[in-house]
Amino acid sequence: KSIKSTILYIFPKALIFALALANLAFIRSHQLNQGGTKLSFCVVCPWYETDGFSSIPSVLFLAAFLLLLSQRWSHIIATVLSGGLLFYGLFFLIRAISNFGVIGYLNFIQISESSILLIIEMQWILAAIICGFTIFYLLKRISRTAAFQP
Repeated sequence: KSIKSTILYIFPKALIFALALANLAFIRSHQLNQGGTKLSFCVVCPWYETDGFSSIPSVLFLAAFLLLLSQRWSHIIATVLSGGLLFYGLFFLIRAISNFGVIGYLNFIQISESSILLIIEMQWILAAIICGFTIFYLLKRISRTAAFQP
């Protein structure tokens, strides 16, 4: 019974960590080689090639690693990191939908990237998953310690 509960406790964390690692590797493989001799001038550069957005997969990987550590402080930091990215993503999404409408925004997503895994909205979905699980495990840890106190 304890082996089953341990597997059920660790498996979601390990799966999220593996997703964040695969996401980081996939995005890094699509970034331009900064040390190369090729020059590229794009009209609309993808989000992962700009300076402001290129750290999102790294932050998500760090949050997933902190979730895997299973400490109260690591859950708090992972919640802040992934929750901050989620808040920024929701702000961007609401602003884009208010400017272009839902249909216009979906059309932009459809023509912007060749792969569904390269759109920035996938980063925000991963941030929501990490944030949800870190809040769940943090509340579980807090309730477990509060139940044992007189």
